[in-house]
Amino acid sequence: MADLAKELEVLEDIAERLRTLGHPVRLMIVSILKTKRHNVGELSEKLGLSIGSTSQHLKVMERAGLVHGEREGRFVHYSVRTPMVGDICAAICRHMEAEFDDASEARASFDHLRQKLQG
Repeated sequence: MADLAKELEVLEDIAERLRTLGHPVRLMIVSILKTKRHNVGELSEKLGLSIGSTSQHLKVMERAGLVHGEREGRFVHYSVRTPMVGDICAAICRHMEAEFDDASEARASFDHLRQKLQG
């Protein structure tokens, strides 16, 4: 019975991380951070959000173990804690991309968002 309790504890941790990723802004943050680390100001500019809002999302993600902040002088630079986080998001995007008709509005929006986040 103790083994089952431990397994459920691990599964709860996994579920918490997936719930944390289940927010559009947090998915965008992962997309931005998977290639380069950024401070809160840079992220908020790319996301079009306030620094306060961006900071709150980063705190939630940091508590879940998805991102890591490293202080350098006055700034904290954030990065994805493990490449697996970016891999999960990329796998979901590849799956979704395959579902879009090349001429659809959804495909155009998806491509625009991907270009925005990568650029």
